[in-house]
Amino acid sequence: MKYILASESIYKKQLLLRLLSNFDQIAPKIDEIILKSEKAPDAAARLALNKGQAISESNPNSIIISSDQVAVANGRILQKPGTQIEAVDQLLYQSGKMVEFFTCVCLTKIAKSNGMIQSHKLSCTRAHFKTLTKEQIESYVLRESSYNSTGAFKAEGLGIALFRKLSSDDPTSILGLPLIDLAAILSQFNIDILLDNN
Repeated sequence: MKYILASESIYKKQLLLRLLSNFDQIAPKIDEIILKSEKAPDAAARLALNKGQAISESNPNSIIISSDQVAVANGRILQKPGTQIEAVDQLLYQSGKMVEFFTCVCLTKIAKSNGMIQSHKLSCTRAHFKTLTKEQIESYVLRESSYNSTGAFKAEGLGIALFRKLSSDDPTSILGLPLIDLAAILSQFNIDILLDNN
């Protein structure tokens, strides 16, 4: 069975290599807009499922691994900032706050007998940001170019220094690909990664 990671992220690739030694990467072409009145956990799940479905349509003999992450602070959903200025503004908003990061991981497989099968798990990381100065934030954004990341930081790099505390059932959830959840879903597909050398 062929595995495909529905992302071109080098960080997600490095994470997945901890569980699987052989897989391809394909970026899904989907609209990642969050719907009006959609809650963060629902948006993360919908987008992860849509990514898996988009890749599976042209890769019927594969297991697709997809994920998405949506952040919310004080009821406000935080999109990927997109620009350096917006990244600074977003981090200023998060400074001193607790922000929830909802990360969904999904497995998609097309089975000949019963069509597409999808299974997903949702996790939440509570990120407690330090109280940061504008100077610290501007320096960080310049050093790490984090404006294409949910929450305007990269926790796999210098971004980890922005936090006072992280709380989660899955320490890899904040990185965008929850490996504990993924291993559990793989077992639902009768794949034991401790026995299967992929």
